[in-house]
Amino acid sequence: MSLRKLPCLTRRLLDAARRNARHSTGPRSEAGKQRVKLNALKHGCYAAPENDAAVMRALGEDPERYAAFKRERAAYYDPGGALGDRHLENLVRLHWSLQRLERMERALVRGRRRAKL
Repeated sequence: MSLRKLPCLTRRLLDAARRNARHSTGPRSEAGKQRVKLNALKHGCYAAPENDAAVMRALGEDPERYAAFKRERAAYYDPGGALGDRHLENLVRLHWSLQRLERMERALVRGRRRAKL
């Protein structure tokens, strides 16, 4: 049993809480949601696929370069069929993610070296 006294919610306190809650619900408009959806972006590994282009731009990558890389791989492997297309998509995404992680790793190592100087 808690020794803390339960707050007595008066009508005035309840109304104040409701007014305050209206200010902390996040953006409601589509433009506002688009503006804040990448606020917590760190590395993009867990971003939803529909946000790929926005994540790439936010991380300084070029979505057109990704599309060109995907076309090159499709021409080279000629997947044919739904399963082959899915394998190609996985291959391209994994390769792109590996390049991204290697860039981040190099940046971290450079940062540690500078910190030691």
